[in-house]
Amino acid sequence: MTNFTSIDSSASSLPDLKAALANAGGKLDGCRHKLAAAEQELDSLFAEPITSTNGTQLEARKQAWRASIEAYKLSIAAWEADIDAYKAEIAETLLRIHPAGLNN
Repeated sequence: MTNFTSIDSSASSLPDLKAALANAGGKLDGCRHKLAAAEQELDSLFAEPITSTNGTQLEARKQAWRASIEAYKLSIAAWEADIDAYKAEIAETLLRIHPAGLNN
């Protein structure tokens, strides 16, 4: 016997899941762009000549950009995991809904 209440709630959750998936995709793209910009900024710091007056500041800036790059990489991994989870949940929801549609 099909539980139509469960199917109705599953079907109603699809728009929210798809919106969350789209939002996560946008956040992932944003992180990727920020990562690329941070890597460019770090590369440009390596091109700057070290002088007696800027050495400490230059090294601190490099460390800060390295930390930012690592943070963006972690964020990217987290967003990718979220996207995979949303896709799996959408697929599971569709599998619950589809057989019910065949019974009508």
